[in-house]
Amino acid sequence: MTATTNMLKLPTLSLTVLTWTKNLLKEATALSSIQHPNIVTIYDAGIDEDGPYVVMELINGRTLDEMVEENTLTWEDLREIIIQSEEALAAAQNLNLIHRDLKPSNLMVCWLPSGKFQVKIVDFGLAKFSSSPSLQTIDHLACIFYISSP
Repeated sequence: MTATTNMLKLPTLSLTVLTWTKNLLKEATALSSIQHPNIVTIYDAGIDEDGPYVVMELINGRTLDEMVEENTLTWEDLREIIIQSEEALAAAQNLNLIHRDLKPSNLMVCWLPSGKFQVKIVDFGLAKFSSSPSLQTIDHLACIFYISSP
């Protein structure tokens, strides 16, 4: 084996690797249950002879934090980003899935041929299933409104 192969090979019995794999598959399974235009689509997830994998939608865009840093957003753009994000979060909540880590780096903005953009929420790694919103979830939604206030 080459040095590169050794560096990429994950130990199969490591508790850390098993936990990571379990969490990866949990996130992928949770996301695959949601079909919404503003949430990244998961097509497949599993484990094969090379290890765990997730097949998801390829998103050509930039994160919201990149766009804010570059100062490329108008107030109307920000309003539309918030509306699309809220619609996606509501769809997830209807399936009792709470994101719990919504932040600008987890919002991808993709420009469509029409000149409009579409927001995609990614990284449900801290997501949990819950039949009612937690205080943390409510606080995160309040932050969105606070950040967007003029």
